[in-house]
Amino acid sequence: MSQSPQDNYCFNDIIQDASCVRCGELEETCLHSFRDCEEVATFCRGLGCDNWHGFFLNVDVKEWESLGIRLGGTLFLASLWMLWFNRNKLVFKGESVHVWQQCLSAKHLANSIENVFHSPTRNSRTPLWVGWTTYDSDAFVLNTDGSVIDGKAGFGGIIRFHDGSWCHGFYGSLDQADVIEAELVGIYQGLRLCRQLGIAIVHCQSDSKVAVHWVLEGVAPSHRYGNPVELIRRLLSLPWDASIQHVLREGNGCADILAKKGELRLRV
Repeated sequence: MSQSPQDNYCFNDIIQDASCVRCGELEETCLHSFRDCEEVATFCRGLGCDNWHGFFLNVDVKEWESLGIRLGGTLFLASLWMLWFNRNKLVFKGESVHVWQQCLSAKHLANSIENVFHSPTRNSRTPLWVGWTTYDSDAFVLNTDGSVIDGKAGFGGIIRFHDGSWCHGFYGSLDQADVIEAELVGIYQGLRLCRQLGIAIVHCQSDSKVAVHWVLEGVAPSHRYGNPVELIRRLLSLPWDASIQHVLREGNGCADILAKKGELRLRV
């Protein structure tokens, strides 16, 4: 059996423990590092590797690598790099990265590699992987949305800790509002709630380009939505670290669900 990565490090007195830093197994073989560790297996399933026939068979490393390249191609190679990179980050810096964030990063890397070597003669579109992004440990992230269906308007949002875990959620309904107004009210109510919770650093995200543009650039006092835009700008200008940015709709799914729930609730 080949020597495990951890054994090499111990031999050179880099680290003192040869067990897996992810799950604590006694022997961290190559297959354990890249496939069989429980955390890594969750990562592989998140990429859809469980649909690759024979991927989890008990074979030697070289045979498994050949199988992975044949079944997964660029995504398989990108996943190996991402697993090794994040494993070393945990070993040497003590920094842990969520499995779902590792999956998204591996897909982004595979995308970038394929774009570099993409043949210009092909007429194919490469999918864009969209997901929620982590921030610094002191920051909170506010995602907001507005929704109008069959004349019923609602708004909603979610406040998350820097690592994506749930902190707070909200939603409400509006009378006779269009979707832009619902978006603006969602942003305002979300920022207002952040202030009430005593949050000092918040990154607000909305999938409405128009609403974000108006908030960042401002509008005339006579503008139809001048009042909600001004209220939001005043909140952002208070003594705290608050910002707003546009995100794609596919990365704002939780806020969208809450906004739709708001259509069925009482007016706030």
